[in-house]
Amino acid sequence: MIKTTEIKRIVILISLVINTLVVSAQNFQSSHSVGFSIGVSTFLGDLGGSRNIGKGFIHDLDIQATRPAIGAFYKFNLNQFLSFRAEFAYTQIFGNDAFTPAEWFVDEGYPRRYRNLQFTSPVISAGGIVELNLYKYELGSTDKFKFAPFVGIGGGGFWYNPKTKDPGTGEKVRLQPLGTEGQGLPGYGEKYKLIQPQVLGVAGLKFNAGPALAMTFEVVYHQTFTDYLDDVSTNFIDPMVFYNYYDAETAAKIVRLHNRAPELGLSDPRLQVITRDGEIRGDQEDRDQFFRLQASFVFMLGAKKRVKTNMYRCPVW
Repeated sequence: MIKTTEIKRIVILISLVINTLVVSAQNFQSSHSVGFSIGVSTFLGDLGGSRNIGKGFIHDLDIQATRPAIGAFYKFNLNQFLSFRAEFAYTQIFGNDAFTPAEWFVDEGYPRRYRNLQFTSPVISAGGIVELNLYKYELGSTDKFKFAPFVGIGGGGFWYNPKTKDPGTGEKVRLQPLGTEGQGLPGYGEKYKLIQPQVLGVAGLKFNAGPALAMTFEVVYHQTFTDYLDDVSTNFIDPMVFYNYYDAETAAKIVRLHNRAPELGLSDPRLQVITRDGEIRGDQEDRDQFFRLQASFVFMLGAKKRVKTNMYRCPVW
């Protein structure tokens, strides 16, 4: 049988826990905020990259492919460690095999340079992120808990639309409808979708710049589930396949954009092996990625007033 003194101790312990949670909740300013971001984005995919065979992530980072990025978001700070963010972002991604610093047969990456493909695409991204502050942080505080490093993870979706300039006409051409790797034709699979899911990762530093203003410096990483951000994924195919299914004008356009090595004007027959039927056009083992480096400005909309007095006291026995 439980003794009366033990019951008293349990009640006191429960009261202390409740008291601590209530005081903690009252002292924290649970708040809503909105903001906007400005920065740059960089594409990581099959086009461009290092002089070696592509190994993914920052190994193939092209500074020349950097493009502006903007965004807007809503954030709810649950407590001093957790916050939830819903965001929209817009950027351009870009890749060009001409950026590959490979020389004549010397580097493993020369087939990428000889392939000579290029693309650009707008990206509209939407997602939700859970942020974890590594230190205590209070939005709007000017005396303590004013800054904190943070990490976060989330997900969402995005829309993109890869394009390139047709060397034959000089016009900007949408690549997805053309099926440059045979997509949409018998035996070559379906055309890829222009709306795709994504996983988001974030890391950065946040700090208060005033009683109602905060700033963050962060990197937002977008891991996609498609290898076609740049319209490149599988193998070169026989150009005659296009002529078998399209009219002569359309087929000629697809052939020009399927293999742009002829634009280099190189006549060495040894090079033609690189782009013949069945040879690798892209690495379908790795999914494309891109990330944003940005500064964000956060404006607090409202907060609960702090209450320093204690609503509950331990029972007296």
